[in-house]
Formats: sequence, C-alpha cells, structure tokens
Amino acid sequence: MPVLTAHNLGYTFADGHRLFANLSFSITCKRIGVVGRNGCGKSLLAEILAQNIQPSTGSIVCANTSAIYQQQIESSLNTQLTIAQFLGLDDVLNALEQVANGNSESGLFELINERWLLKEQLSKQLEALGLPSNANTYCTALSGGQRSRLVLWCLFQRQSRLLILDEPSNHLDIQSKQWLLQQIQAYPGYIVLISHDRLLLRDMQAIWQLNELGITQYGGGYDFYQQQQTQQGIATQRQLTALDKQQAKLKAQTQKNKEVAEQKAAMGNRLRVKGGQSKLVLDGMRDKATANAAHRKKNDLSRKHKLELKIQNLRDQLENDVSQSIYFGHVEHHRGSLIEATNLVQTYGDTNPLSFVVKEHTKLHLRGPNASGKSSLLKYLIAHDSVANSSLRVNSTLCYLDQHFALIDNTLSLLETIQSSCPQVLQTQARILLAGIGFRADSVHRCASELSGGERMKLAMLIVSHQANNPVLLLDEPDNHLDLQSKLLLSKILEQHRGAFILVSHDHEFAQQSGVNQALDLVIAD
Repeated sequence: MPVLTAHNLGYTFADGHRLFANLSFSITCKRIGVVGRNGCGKSLLAEILAQNIQPSTGSIVCANTSAIYQQQIESSLNTQLTIAQFLGLDDVLNALEQVANGNSESGLFELINERWLLKEQLSKQLEALGLPSNANTYCTALSGGQRSRLVLWCLFQRQSRLLILDEPSNHLDIQSKQWLLQQIQAYPGYIVLISHDRLLLRDMQAIWQLNELGITQYGGGYDFYQQQQTQQGIATQRQLTALDKQQAKLKAQTQKNKEVAEQKAAMGNRLRVKGGQSKLVLDGMRDKATANAAHRKKNDLSRKHKLELKIQNLRDQLENDVSQSIYFGHVEHHRGSLIEATNLVQTYGDTNPLSFVVKEHTKLHLRGPNASGKSSLLKYLIAHDSVANSSLRVNSTLCYLDQHFALIDNTLSLLETIQSSCPQVLQTQARILLAGIGFRADSVHRCASELSGGERMKLAMLIVSHQANNPVLLLDEPDNHLDLQSKLLLSKILEQHRGAFILVSHDHEFAQQSGVNQALDLVIAD
C-alpha cells in the first residue's frame, strides 16, 4: 500500500508563473531520489508532500506520519535557542541540576522520571555527532554543518513513516555525509531525498526527475539514471535529426508543387491568349487546377504542423536544454599581495595560527571539517581585524558570498537586484546577464524571494562577478544548492576567472575543476 498518493498536483505563483501541473504518483519505494534543474519546483513539491503548503491544484492522500528537513535550515532551527531547548530537554536537564543541588520537590522527580542519566547520555550523543557536548551551547554558536547534523539527527530519531529530505548534505563535510548516508540506509521508514549529491543519490532505489513535463520515474540509483538519460538523449537527438530531414524534404516538395502550379497557370494563360480552346474548357481547367493546388497546400500545411509539433515535443523531452552562462567583468592588473597573513590567530575556535598570501592570480581552496572555522575566517578577513600575536594586511576590496545569500534583497526583483548591487551595469546589460542564467523577458521582474536555493546562488554569483572594484572573492560553499549542470558551469567560470578568490567547498572534485592552485587546511590545535 502506498505511503503517500498524489493526484494531479500543480503549483502556480500569484503572478501566473507555473512551476508544474498534473503530477500524479504513489510512493511505494523505500528510498526515492528526486532530481531536476534549479527552480523547477523540487522544494515546493517537498513542502506540498509534507502538507506544509497547499497545492494550487490536486490533492495529497497520506494517512502516515511525515517529517521534512528543509533546505533553508533557519526554517527548522531557531538559533537563539540552546541545543537543550531545541531538543525540548531543557526542563529535564534543569530539574536534574536542581536535584543535584539539593532541591527535593516532588514535581522535579516526576519530570525526571527514569531519565537520571540524560545529561551524560546526551553529552556522549552530541560529541558523537561532532557537536559541543554541553547541551547549553547556543545554536548560534554552531557552524552550518553542525546545525544541519543536529536537525537531521532529531528527524531520524523521530522515525516518521515518511521522511522528506531537501538537500540535506548542503554544508556537510565528507565525514558528515558518510554519517548521513548510514542514517538513510538504516532508516526503517520511507525516504524521499531531494539532492544533487551523487554520493547520496547512488544509494537510492529509484530516481524521479521533475521538469516542466512532469515526473519521469527511473528504477535504480543515480548511475542507472545517468545511463538512461544518456541513451534517451541520443535516441531523442536521432529522432530530431530524422524529423529535421523530413521537414527539409517537405519544404522542398512544397516549393516544387508551388512551381508546378505556377507553370500550369502560366500555360493556361497562354492558351487563353491564343484562343485555341473554348472559354468554358479553359475555365474548367483553371478551376480544377486551383482546387488541386488548394488541396495540396492544405495537405502540406497539415504535414508541416504535425512535424513541428513532433519536433517541439522532442525538444521539450530534452528539457529545454538552453545553455547558461556567467562571465566576470574586466579584471585589472594588481602588483603585490592582496591579502597577507602571518601567524594569524583568530579570536574564535582552537585552530593553529595561519600564514598565507593571496596575490592577483591566487585561487585558494580553504579546507577543513565542519566547525573548523572556515566561514569565520572569511568573515574575519572582511572585518580587516588585527589582534595580538597576529599580522593581517588587506590591500584589496573583498566581496563575501555567504551561505545564506545576504547579498540578495528579497524585497527586490531580479532586475532591481542587479541594478542595485552593480550600479555600473546598465539595464540592457543586466537583462543580458539574467538571461544567461535562465531569466528571460518578464521573468526578470520576479521577486527574489521566489527563487530556489540554486537560482539564488546563480543570482548572487552574478552580483559578485560584476563588482566595479575588482575585489578578491570570498566564496563560502557556492556549489551548495546548485544542480549538476549549474555546478559544472560555476566551476568553469571560476577556472577561467583571471582574478583572485578564496573558495570554501567540501567537494574536492568541484574545487579542482574551479582551477584552485593553492590549498589552506584549517587544523584544530591539540
């Protein structure tokens, strides 16, 4: 029996922009991976399946318990809470502390019940997760990866019948991804995984692809899906080539028919001028020729229309494979060091002192496990701080692209965002830049708040790539949220970029494709 059934689901924004329509399916497979282009509606579909959002059309039938991990972790985790408060265990821990201090009120014992070892057990569990063992630590002190692990752990502990995971591996280092994969494999319920992470997708029992045409289901994991995609693409391209030839042949035949008709009409006119045949016969010949020509024209138009429909349908099956492009503005030559750190001791964490130099062509891969201080170091550079026992010189402007897209004002349209953040870019050029990442015509007036995570990252990359002052780019996991094609595109433009950047990424392959030529490892001090 299906754990969930969807009937004719559709979602349309208030401005009329439609994401998808007429989606009908049943979830009977234990582990399903959902893939698709950025902006195709995967996250909204996840929210609909979790019954957090109502679809524009259609309905959901689910009599089972369900839970969802949301891509924007802030939606699930109030960072102003302590870990204990987030877990709902602060009252019990406080009661344990009061009893330890001599308070013998009966209500405290009722609250504690059998959980006398909760503090010690929770401390060990948190430590095993790579989190601070003190449950009174505020969530705001956790790194992005630590917050993700905390929320994921809670969801796995709940063991809902249906668990929906929307890009759960964003912000996770490789060790955390392995932990997540183990949790997925051991989960007793059903899992719907929305992801572009090949490590996780390879472990799925089925892959569902979402696009404007609907959902296509593939049995097997990611490698089987890729194989099927390649074969289908080749077959579709062959069909398109054959139809293109038919279209050219039809065009030539139509032109030939037109020329024959014109020749016959000219011959009839010459006979009429010579007067060798009666007007009645000539009129009959003319009417017959006109009727035949009209019939042929109608047939030709019908065949042309059918061919055009077939060609369009095949092109739609290729998922509107419009190439995207992002390019950097002009980069001026700069002599000397742009950033120079000598025995830099940061005011947070326990990492060893850092020494590094960034010059005009430096492409630095900043590496380290979750909570090693990678994001904090980038923010530290932005602040241009110098503290005791350290030396930091910054001789360039810096542009920080953070994990939460702080560069983007959600109240503005896409076109307004580019014009506001890059005032030197004219409106016509701004439209061209937006078209390069898939926003054409009136879609440039969409509100930034409507964008998916991948679309927001591409918009943010447009902003940082067209700053007037040629800054050093501080890129904090820019490959998060991106679909596979967009990730490849980003790596290519970073590889071709003639300026300097510092890149944080847990994807070694992406970093190498981005052209990194230096690496800096953050090592926790003993």
